[in-house]
Amino acid sequence: MISASESAASPLAVKVTLLMVVTLPMMAFAPLSPSLPLIYAEFAGTPYIDTLSRLVLTLPAVFIAVFAPLAGVIADRFGRKRLLAASVALYGVAGLSGFFIDNLTLLLASRACVGVALAGVLTVSTALSGDYYSGRQRQAFLGLRGAVVNFAAVGFNLIGGVIASINWRFGFLFFTFAFILLPLIAANLHGKYSGAGSRREALRRVAAAERTPVFFLTLSFLLTAAYAMAFFMVPVQMAFYLRELGSSEPSTAGLTIAVSAMAVAVTSLAYSRARARFGAESVMAVAFALAALGYYFVGSADSVPQVFAAVVVSGCGYGLLMANMVVWILDGTPAAIRGRVSGGIATATFVGQFLSPLVTQPIVNAFSVGAAYVAVSAGLGVIALGFIVFVLVRRAAA
Repeated sequence: MISASESAASPLAVKVTLLMVVTLPMMAFAPLSPSLPLIYAEFAGTPYIDTLSRLVLTLPAVFIAVFAPLAGVIADRFGRKRLLAASVALYGVAGLSGFFIDNLTLLLASRACVGVALAGVLTVSTALSGDYYSGRQRQAFLGLRGAVVNFAAVGFNLIGGVIASINWRFGFLFFTFAFILLPLIAANLHGKYSGAGSRREALRRVAAAERTPVFFLTLSFLLTAAYAMAFFMVPVQMAFYLRELGSSEPSTAGLTIAVSAMAVAVTSLAYSRARARFGAESVMAVAFALAALGYYFVGSADSVPQVFAAVVVSGCGYGLLMANMVVWILDGTPAAIRGRVSGGIATATFVGQFLSPLVTQPIVNAFSVGAAYVAVSAGLGVIALGFIVFVLVRRAAA
């Protein structure tokens, strides 16, 4: 673990920089979500525009999923800082280019490059969370990280909804933030930590790999992908669902997504206390149950205020899940493979996000957006039930 004394910057500067870094993924998605129907209208003559317009939002996810494992290997072997700086620079250039592009194919290509950049950003930021913090400090930091990400999402969605009403391209201007962040990364984050170095360290990595909890990681990555797929229904489908309910203003979609993000953020702040009191698996059961209940109410709503109330319930579940899933995985794996495990978390998360429209759109086409929310709520409920049974069995055996 990197101690405060080993870092060139103060603990506060390190924490602030890490928290700013983790807003980049949300910044790449949230401001654009309310613009999806407008992007659909802009390129309405394009074949398969129903799916392609949604892929403008979600395409980075598949490139994160593909490149995050490679980023994890690089982070473990060659260090974190250079990879993070290069990733943030690519993020800024590729993301900002969307403001100028007027061709859907080029726009999708630029979003693919954003995904490659985010693979590095997400992998390194998660690994550094494990490098700098452990135990209760790690739980508290990751809860705070979840809160910051989603408070940022509140602002991005609200602003995104407003500026989409003016011009859908304005959401791409958020990517200029990357160029402000680069000097802070250079000044505040430690550059020496690496899984590489001595022969002893290489042997330690081999031994750690042999102790890798394969079943645990497989299960946790599958659960991560499942919750990410469900969670991303809000930014991907909400604007279209509100149109089904008779509200077509992008600002309303932005406000709805912001309400969800606010619930996630507030609940994330309470995560550390919930985890300490109830344990990881009990938190999982409650979190998946809340997400399932909220989505059932979303799909059953017949007015915008009812949708607002429902996304608060689901958002509370996701607020617990975001922090708990990462802490659960990092606590259960050796430090020597933390970069690769962090890459696995990113891959699982964004495989889920990429699959979100592909899994739900057939239900939308056959029935409605509301029906898709109800169907996903059933799946989340099954996972919640699985954790409830596990907790009860473990307590009975104790």
